[in-house]
Amino acid sequence: MSEDKKPLGRPRGGRTIKMNRAQVEVFMKESMKVIFNEHLSYEQYVKWCYNQSISRSRANEYWNRVWEDVNRKFRGERDKLIDKHLLHYWDIYNQAKNEKDLSNARQVLDAIGKLMGLNEAEKIDMKTQTTIEFKFGDEV
Repeated sequence: MSEDKKPLGRPRGGRTIKMNRAQVEVFMKESMKVIFNEHLSYEQYVKWCYNQSISRSRANEYWNRVWEDVNRKFRGERDKLIDKHLLHYWDIYNQAKNEKDLSNARQVLDAIGKLMGLNEAEKIDMKTQTTIEFKFGDEV
């Protein structure tokens, strides 16, 4: 093969310098700040990453990682809030039960069930039978 001819096929390796893990983590924190402070959409974020010399596929990966981190963080805070509410509900339940106020105790138990997602919405099972008749004009 002569030196002036390039090999056929896709070129090997990227053209940009890869970031190491520490640089990626710094970039992820910066990405999270930019997304929330500037209210970036996905396309805007991809353009911002392109200006940072990051490919579209890598920007998509970083976008997904940012939202996974956000969901993980807020899921933990949500669980803490639910636990706090459950503690208060159980205190109210015990107080109502000690005062022999069974109506309020039942209402508190219902609220606890709703908070924990134990109460399913009533399911309505509707089965209908439909008959379609075709008339082609020459039938009587």
